[in-house]
Amino acid sequence: MARGAGAGGDADGARGDADRARGDADYAAALGLGPSALGRLDLPADGEETAAARLLRFHFLANRPAPAAFPRVALRLLELVLDEEVDVGELCRLVELDLAVAGAVLARANAAAGRALDAVETVRHAVTRVGLSEVARVAASAALGALYDEQASRAFGAHRALWPVLFQHAVVSGRLTAELARGRRDATPELAFMAGLLHDVGLAVGMRSLTALTVDGTLPAREPASALRVLLQVHVELGVEAARAWRLPARLVEVVERHHEEAPAPGPSAAAAQLVRVASALDLLQVLPGASPGAAREAVQA
Repeated sequence: MARGAGAGGDADGARGDADRARGDADYAAALGLGPSALGRLDLPADGEETAAARLLRFHFLANRPAPAAFPRVALRLLELVLDEEVDVGELCRLVELDLAVAGAVLARANAAAGRALDAVETVRHAVTRVGLSEVARVAASAALGALYDEQASRAFGAHRALWPVLFQHAVVSGRLTAELARGRRDATPELAFMAGLLHDVGLAVGMRSLTALTVDGTLPAREPASALRVLLQVHVELGVEAARAWRLPARLVEVVERHHEEAPAPGPSAAAAQLVRVASALDLLQVLPGASPGAAREAVQA
């Protein structure tokens, strides 16, 4: 970040950094996110995990998600976030339809309002407090959180620790991708945010198949590190299949499919895919070192 010359410029820069850090912390708290529960992972794939990944793929393809499996509110919020002329009334109405989403939005706004006199009690007030863009992003993230609900794996506790980690990776990737898109002509922050939020959705849908195969005894119980190794082998294919089944916008399906490519062919989402590649790799390097062996190379190339 550019800073002014001298002590005054350094002080202004430090205050700006502190304000951004508080904003990030408020955002994370509103969504119930916290530090990774897994710590450092060593994730070299082996033959048994590759075989498990193949079984997971077959199970997923035999039980493809229906269009209705994608959270309805999240889909409409996604469309609104991508709309250059967002209808504030429609956005507020959608947020208010889902108590969890509304709660996340009010929590984020009240975290900012904690330094003011008045509490935020309505979604419209939240828009005036933190801005339309921030409300839309918090709402979309919270709505998408249904895909990462650990209740889906409650029958097998060993997988439970991965759900919040995968959700946190999605949200952090979305936020970072949007920041990387600022000032660019080939990718808007709105598209970049949704691309980052959804790029690894294959991990979430794959987890459901992995849990089902474990519960019915087809696959042995495995620790989080092993479960993640299995998922990473097939998450792109599963994510593309799910995104198409949910009829997500073509621009976002393209990012899900191509975010690991070194040089995506020109297209409406080529720039967003590259920015997602950077953001995702940087987050994995910081939160789950070793989870993706190619993360450092991808970050540098992109």
